[in-house]
Amino acid sequence: MSRVDTLVDRLLEQKLAADPGNAAIEGLLGKAAIANAVLAYELFEQRFGSERFAPLRAAGGHVPAPLWPAPAPRTPTYRDVVYAEALIGPDTVDTMPPATIEAFKDHGIVAGDTVKSDYAGAHRVMKQLAEVASTWTR
Repeated sequence: MSRVDTLVDRLLEQKLAADPGNAAIEGLLGKAAIANAVLAYELFEQRFGSERFAPLRAAGGHVPAPLWPAPAPRTPTYRDVVYAEALIGPDTVDTMPPATIEAFKDHGIVAGDTVKSDYAGAHRVMKQLAEVASTWTR
């Protein structure tokens, strides 16, 4: 997760260097990884909650679990449990190193099924990222 944000943030920061103070771009920092995972979970729910999968479910078929690798973010200004908090949901597996587990035990917040709480917001972030990316020159 942190690798996605690190890469996308680096590109956004280059864009900010050319357009300092652009609030729209600043608002996208640290948002790509979670939005991407949320959209993957939305697709997971559509596929494995569908009528097409129902006969397999009825025959004992198991739903595969989305796996979220959730180490602490590489950017020190982001919450150290941001990925773990944002990707809580049914049928998911969240891998965390011991330091993240301890941090989550200390100050993590469980706010329900966060991975599926804002599909529209995740779509909006990806659309905004695409708009910003379309203005980059190669």
